[in-house]
Amino acid sequence: MIKWILVFLPVFAFAQVEFLGYIETEYDRMNFDNQAYNFGYTKLRLDFESGRNDVLIAGNINIQKYFGKTTWNMLDFLPNEMWESAFNPPGTPDSSLISDYPLAISDTLYLDNLYARLSFSKADITVGQQPLSLGSGYAWNPLDIFNSKDIMDPTYDQPGVMAFRIEIPFGDRNTFDAILAPAESWELAKKMVGLKSGVGRFDISMHWAQANRLIPYWRIVDYPDTNTHYKTMDYLGITTVGQIGDVGLWFEGVQTMGKWEHNEFVFGSDYTFSTGTFFMVEYLYNTLGAEKNSTQFVNYMNYLMGETHSLNQNYSFFMIRHSMTDFISLGLFGIANLDDKSIILNPTVDWDIKEDVLLSLYYSQSIGEKDTEFGLQDSAIRLRIRAHF
Repeated sequence: MIKWILVFLPVFAFAQVEFLGYIETEYDRMNFDNQAYNFGYTKLRLDFESGRNDVLIAGNINIQKYFGKTTWNMLDFLPNEMWESAFNPPGTPDSSLISDYPLAISDTLYLDNLYARLSFSKADITVGQQPLSLGSGYAWNPLDIFNSKDIMDPTYDQPGVMAFRIEIPFGDRNTFDAILAPAESWELAKKMVGLKSGVGRFDISMHWAQANRLIPYWRIVDYPDTNTHYKTMDYLGITTVGQIGDVGLWFEGVQTMGKWEHNEFVFGSDYTFSTGTFFMVEYLYNTLGAEKNSTQFVNYMNYLMGETHSLNQNYSFFMIRHSMTDFISLGLFGIANLDDKSIILNPTVDWDIKEDVLLSLYYSQSIGEKDTEFGLQDSAIRLRIRAHF
């Protein structure tokens, strides 16, 4: 972090710096397997930017302090029969039985973003740790090889990505976009090239990408010469978003090339009724997920580690939101695993207490059998207050 501050320090020396950000506190209570867990955090995000002529220097520092439960047993989030067979196969002596796989969460202080954006007459270039948000999907983004969303909070801040990006606009509604996220070797570096255009009320983009990604174990079995679960793969992707009448529509999909071929796509739609009620629905299909009635321990681990966007292959997401007053809105969103028939429902209340201060209350209720993704959980509440400055 110190290295990057020193690199950009001369800019701050001769240009005015603007500061903004927010302070946020969140409290969570999770009812899980006849137990209640209480946990949360307090977070400060400080954003800064300094611009002169056609150069912008920007970034943010995050400070996050946790309270309550900070060490989790990851096996609590898996059906017993899944991890028992993997950790304690038949014949394991009692003295060697495993029932705990702890994960500790520590307080953090880190430089999340620090980048320079240079604007020229023919192109914009951004270099450094920067925010990257790709794709048209709301809950899932198959195209985004740089980030992974939290399905329970898809719009929350995502971490910055060290990258070089160049955007070149040309013609009418056309942009060439290239991103390189360097790594210890060129093969491991993430690369993406895209062409964005507009047709009528729709924006369309086509992409080629290359990334070193997980190969599912069932594909490895077919190719015994493979000695790792990761391979560099080429992706072809397309996104589109627009409107037909008053109905919003979007599509995002990727297809990999080569013998480890897989595909993933999202289709979504939204509509705002005359009463002001907003409704949205989205469908995900992901061949990297486990097939129906075939979920195994390795699928859970790949999903929990963020290697795949979903545990199984077929999902839906829906959201309803209605403003009761100028300051209070009610909502409901849900996520359904269409393969194991489990669902989690989340009623929400958002209250603008005063200007720049938002209080949010969430309640989660899971429905499904105990050996399903969401049925494994019980219920939870979340209280979050955020004050911008």
